[in-house]
Order: sequence, then structure tokens, then C-alpha cells
Amino acid sequence: MPQKQDYDVKMVYSQGNYTIVEGYSYNWKEKYNITNGSIVLAVNGTPIDSTIKESYRKTYLRFDPFREKLYVQIITPDLFGENAIFTVKNATNDAIVNISFFAFPKIWSYSSVKSNYATKLSEDCGYVYLNSFSSMYIDSDKTMLFNFYKQIENCSKLIFDIRDNYGGSTRYWYENIIEPLAKTTLKYEYYLAFRNGKYVNYFRENRSITLNMPKENVKVTLPPEVYTKDFTDLFWEEVTIEPQQQFNFNGKIYLLTSDSVYSAAESFAYVCKQTQFAELYGTYTGGDGIGIDPIVFVLPNSKLVIRIPQVMGIKANGEADEESFVLPDYKFESAYGDYYSLIELILQETV
Repeated sequence: MPQKQDYDVKMVYSQGNYTIVEGYSYNWKEKYNITNGSIVLAVNGTPIDSTIKESYRKTYLRFDPFREKLYVQIITPDLFGENAIFTVKNATNDAIVNISFFAFPKIWSYSSVKSNYATKLSEDCGYVYLNSFSSMYIDSDKTMLFNFYKQIENCSKLIFDIRDNYGGSTRYWYENIIEPLAKTTLKYEYYLAFRNGKYVNYFRENRSITLNMPKENVKVTLPPEVYTKDFTDLFWEEVTIEPQQQFNFNGKIYLLTSDSVYSAAESFAYVCKQTQFAELYGTYTGGDGIGIDPIVFVLPNSKLVIRIPQVMGIKANGEADEESFVLPDYKFESAYGDYYSLIELILQETV
């Protein structure tokens, strides 16, 4: 298997463009005659968006619902090779240059994950940064969060920042955030669509999941493929969350989101939006927030382990979650690496 590579500059998708945000050598700016913020316009003479769209055989493509186009979070040599020619617009003088960036073996980084923490940003605003909803943190973070909730009972704002959160356990946000802070009974609903195959059905039946919603009884419009014989009838559930009334916080709750919000973190965003427990600020999420654990099995000859989703998670409005994501109530696109501008906006907001 060929070794993964990086270019010696970092090109990321930011605010609809592929932006050069940093370099990995001390003289990269002089070497290429570009600066931070320079924009990639084309690859090998083809507009960058068109080139990315045709890269679906090489990598997982994401969808930007704001601009209705496919994208990747970062450009690497795996997509275009070591000798690709990039057309770049310099951020400082608008000069257009054609560059072949140096490719080198990827150096894996095992830096420690940021810890979840809580602090007051002002006398009137609490802030909770949640990098992970891992089940390992549920109990330890509960103590930290509950102590913090007592400190901010007189604040008018509480921010939960999950912009780097790839998921974990839904128990985390259920027990540590919504139950202790909810003021009224909250309800949300969703559907699960299973493929009509012997293997998938075996796993579904083993988990005692009953298909309790015939397709023809669903009042919203479902994805077209769900109506075909390839899919079974649906599983539908309405979940009720009863408030524990443990804390006397009566202010506004904000949830900060990005396209890195995935799995259990996205399910938190979905529940917050459907129940209006919190108001979402930021960008669309990353998907996979509605569903159950994937199937894992081993191929008999090669012994390769395969991991595939069991279901299509469907929102209450009939949209496939993996296609439509969770959109914010207040759209705010920060530049790459800019975490504070959105927080500053909220601090200045009058509640």
C-alpha cells in the first residue's frame, strides 16, 4: 500500500474556497511567492470545484448545502498526485501563479486531544467547550459541568461549543446537558430505514428492532429510494426527555456547530434544534447523527474486517440526515482556525 503524503502547504476548504493557511517549511512563502490566505483556483488547468467533483473515486466527498457543491476538507497528493500544477491567487497582491507543491510522506501526529472544559467569558456568559462525548468522560465531566451550572445561574447566556466534536455517546449530552438544564418536557422524533437484505435484517432482528411504521403511513415525503423494494418499512420513535430541574439557569443557550460535528455530536445538534433547547450558531453539521451502531463483520477468506452502516437515519421532516445535515438557526462561517469571532458575536448580542 502506498504511503500517505502531504503537500508542503496546507490547503483547506474555508468559506467556499480552498485556502492556503500555512506551510510546513520555514521559507514556503518566498519559495512559492504566496502568503497565508491565498486561494487555489485550478488544478492542472481545470477549475478546482470541477476537479474535486471528479475525485469521488479517490476520497470521500462532502456536500456544502450553502453553496450546493461537493468538497473535501483538505487537499492532499492522494487526490492529484505529486506533480499537480496548482493555479493560485496570492492574497496580498492578487497575482496569479502556477505552482507544483512539494509532496512528502505524511508524518502522523498523535498529539493529545483537547480536554472538555467550562469557564465564564464574562460576568453574564458561561462557556462550555466539548471536544468529545466519549463515554469515558460522562461521569467525570458530570461533576465538572454540574458545579459550573451552579456558578452561572445568574448569567443570561450559556454557550456550548461542539465545533471540534466527532461524537461519542448520546448518554453524554442526554444526562449531562439536556436533562439537568431543560425547563419543560422535550420531545423529538426520527425514523430509521433499513435495507431489505438478509444480512442486515439478521442484525436488526437480533437487536429486537420492530418495523413499526409502514411507508404509506408516513405523512412526510421520504427519500425516493426508501419507497422501493430495496428498503423495508420504517422504525419510528418519539423520544421524551423529562427535565430534572436541578439548576436554576434561565438564560439563553447557544450551540456552536461546524462541519466537523458528527455522530453523537450531530444528534445533540438535531435534538437541540427540534426541541428548541438551544439555538444553533455556525455552519451545517457533518452527518451521521441519526442511527444505530454500524455492522462489523469479517470476510471469510481475506479476514478483512468490514464496517458498514445499518440504516438510513431520517429526520422528522423526511430528509435523510446524511444528505441534509443539521442547519444552524444563525449562519456564521468563520475563517479556518478562527474560533473566536462567533463567540465575540454572541457576547455582543443583547438577550
